[in-house]
Formats: sequence, structure tokens, C-alpha cells
Amino acid sequence: MKVFITSQGSTGDIFPLIAVARALRENGHVVTFATFPVFQEEIERAGAAFVSLPPHWQQEDLSRIMAGMYDHRGPARQLQYLYRTMAPYLEESLAVVRPLVEEADVVVSSYLFPLGKFLPAEMEGKPEAAMAFAPNTVPLLDRAPYGTPSLPPWFPGAWRRWWAAFLWKTADLVMARLLASALKDSPFAGRTVRDFFSAPAQKVFIGVSPLLRQGEEKDPQRYRFVGYCRWQNADEVSLDEEIRNFTGGAKVPVITFGSMVDAEADKTMARFLDHWPPGRKVILQAGWSGFALPTPQPHVKLVGPVSHDHLFAHASAVVHHGGAGTTASVLHSGKPQIIVPHIADQPFFAAQIERLGVGFGLSRKTWPEELPQALATLEKDQLYQTRATEIARHLEKENGPRAVVNELESMTNV
Repeated sequence: MKVFITSQGSTGDIFPLIAVARALRENGHVVTFATFPVFQEEIERAGAAFVSLPPHWQQEDLSRIMAGMYDHRGPARQLQYLYRTMAPYLEESLAVVRPLVEEADVVVSSYLFPLGKFLPAEMEGKPEAAMAFAPNTVPLLDRAPYGTPSLPPWFPGAWRRWWAAFLWKTADLVMARLLASALKDSPFAGRTVRDFFSAPAQKVFIGVSPLLRQGEEKDPQRYRFVGYCRWQNADEVSLDEEIRNFTGGAKVPVITFGSMVDAEADKTMARFLDHWPPGRKVILQAGWSGFALPTPQPHVKLVGPVSHDHLFAHASAVVHHGGAGTTASVLHSGKPQIIVPHIADQPFFAAQIERLGVGFGLSRKTWPEELPQALATLEKDQLYQTRATEIARHLEKENGPRAVVNELESMTNV
């Protein structure tokens, strides 16, 4: 089977699909993956053929775009901003993608940019799936879209279903208008991205654990919870030894904000250092944030790209931004967590880790000042650790990439 995968975005949008690509290759399928060149090394490490998408953005370009998302409030406006940013390059990108689609047996694209919405003729009759990374995008029978009011449970079921259906349809219409506006000055002016939530593709794989399921899907044949699809940076044995020397074998807090960008990284770091308890050891992963230490701090270990599994093995608790991939890694690590949401679906994941009993959220504006007390609260209540351990054991039984391969093979009768 020839599988074509394409996605645009940051690490959290790409790495789960790299895990899928590896599982497909292990099952004997031929995989081509089109995205930005910053991810080429990881894709080829997974055994897939890499194709660079215009405008061939590198790390600094993606960081700049990510920083621009902070100027737009709410996930819908942030997605509109991403479409507006991509619009000048969309025709060129689709020219690269089109022949790859035509020769593929099945196509997998991102939920954010489902190919069937832009290449309807080429996709006609071709098995197509989209990958989503948050269950709050899945239309439910009796629950309104995340961030809008659902009717209380004491309302009759028919009323709650009607209200939910009305708001999901409204969400589709609002998103269609926002994305049409984003494309108005591009060669795709007048193109409407219809049914963004209700029918993004023939199949939609939700790459999170069913533990995060919110209710009954409106279209269960279309939406499939497959479990987490996790891909990790390569382990670095020398860094592991450095961390052990730093911690003395003890578990310490780990802070990582992944692909989030801080426009005032120096000021944020100064606030953090001013309020962090003197002498308490902590590991800080720089990520895309631009965090750096103004002077060496014997109690702060700054690290770069490294496997989350490797890094979190040293953690007593993990403080992060609430990206889908990082949340998955922390849940798999069995460590309690504090989420500092920045953009998009991250407030949703902060609410979910609180619902699951493994942690809670902090404000992005005040986290440097509030973090020491928040960690004290987290560490004092042993129930957070107990629940985190229970969930990690449950997740060991899931295999998201394998589930996706099974679904794709059933779509093509392989």
C-alpha cells in the first residue's frame, strides 16, 4: 500500500504522524511524508520518504509564525491566522502535493488542513483520513462545542441534543466564514472550507487516549479514538549522564514549553529566577521559547532537544504548556503535571488533566511567581501521583500507531 501523509505546523502536529509513518513502514507499506524541512531528519529516521513543502520553512520561520498566534484570541481566530499565513504559498504547495496524492492508495492529512477540502477532484474516490490531536474538535450528540454553553443535564435529552447540534452547525458556519476570509486574497478566493468540524474527511483519527473522550460522537463511523501516537527525539546518553550528575539521582521538577515562543523570554526568565527557591534544583528545557540563563545557576539545568521519555524519567513533576504531544508524554511518564496554557487547545488539556486528577493549570501571565507554591501543593497531595501512576499503567495497553494502521488497511482492503 502506498500511503501519502502531509501536515503543517509545529512539533505537536508532525511528530504523531511520524509515529504513524513508522508503524506503516514496519507493516510493509510505502510512505511518503510532505512537510517543512525542519522535520526531515526525524521523518527519514522513521523510514519514510521526505518531500519538502513550499515555502520550505525552517525553525526560525515556524517560531516567528508561532509567536504571531498570541496576537489572536481563541482557537478559531488563531486557525484563521494560520490559514492567512499559508495562503500565499497554498497553490505552490498543492502543486507539489497533487502528483503524490494521485499515485497514493490512501491519503492522511492534518485535521487543520484536510486535503479533501483543497483537492476535491484528485481526492474523489480515494480513501482519505485526517488526524486530530484534541477531542474537543469532535462533534458530540448532547454536548456543545468546547467554550460554548451546553444545556444542564436536567434538561430533556432531546433538548440537549438539539442545542448541541445547533451549536456544532453554527461552529461549522463560523469557521467557514473565517477561513474564506483568510483565503480571500489568494488564488483560492471564494473557496469555502465547509463542514470543518462535522466532516473534515472520510475518517478522522483522534490521536489521544479514549480516557479523554467527552461524550458520544455524532458520527462514530467517521470519528475514531485511536490512542496516542507518540514519536520521540533520539535519546542522548551523554545528556542523561549530565542530568544524573546534576540531580544526584533525585527526582526534580522539569519545565518545558515545547514549541511555544516567548516574546519577552529574558524578562520571563528573570521573574522565574527571582521567585524560584534558592538551591532547589530544576531542569528547564529551552524548546522554542528562547529561554536562556543570564548567568550560570548551579541549581538550574538548561537542556535542549531530547526525548521526553528520557527527560521525564528524571522528573518529580512536569510543568508544560499543554500541547497535545507533551500532555501525552507526561501522562505516559506517570508524573503529576502543571499546565500553563498558551494558545489553541491548551486550555482544554489543562481542564482535562484536572478532570483526570493528575494536576492543574496556571496562568501564563503569572506562572513564574505562582509556580513554587503550585508545586508545593502538587507534591503535598499524594493523590496526584497515585492517579498519574494509574493512568500511565492504563496507557501502556494502548497502541495508537497500530490502531491507525489497522484503520487505514481496512479502508483500502489490504
